Amino acid sequence: HHLAAVLDAPDGRPGPAIDRSEHAARRAARAHPWAGAIVADAWARLPVRDGVMAVVLSIFAPRHGAEFARVLARGGTVVVVTPLSDHLDTIVAALGLLTVDQRKAERLERRLGPQLVPAAAREHRHDLALDHGAVAAVVGMGPSAHHVERDLADRIAALPTIVHTQVAVRIACYRHRDL
Repeated sequence: HHLAAVLDAPDGRPGPAIDRSEHAARRAARAHPWAGAIVADAWARLPVRDGVMAVVLSIFAPRHGAEFARVLARGGTVVVVTPLSDHLDTIVAALGLLTVDQRKAERLERRLGPQLVPAAAREHRHDLALDHGAVAAVVGMGPSAHHVERDLADRIAALPTIVHTQVAVRIACYRHRDL
């Protein structure tokens, strides 16, 4: 969804999605006619030439500042989307999920800092109304998926039929330090 929106932008150009999951990479490749996909570990050297990416988009994903800077074209932008402390707050509270570190933005700056500098940032929020299947999917996509107890399905079933919560994210843009 997000990759397709970037590629549909007036200055969008073909580019690959990179994901560790073969399933996610296949799905990303089908998201847009210009999209490609590479299965790779974001913590390792990315299989992309130096200085060719106009935009590097990292949504709730690992952020390897040195690699982002290496593949980023001159004048390019790294866009990083991270959760705020009240992201999915109703679900997090009701199910006892992992919370977002209050210092996440500070940690991000340190991780990207040596090579990349902040160019702009803003917060985005919007309301969601999720049925039980959507709640399970949201939990399964996040870090809590690896930390929830076996009774998660029972706890989700005990929630109201529709759960109201909010997306709360920080969208930050970075540029090369030397530009």
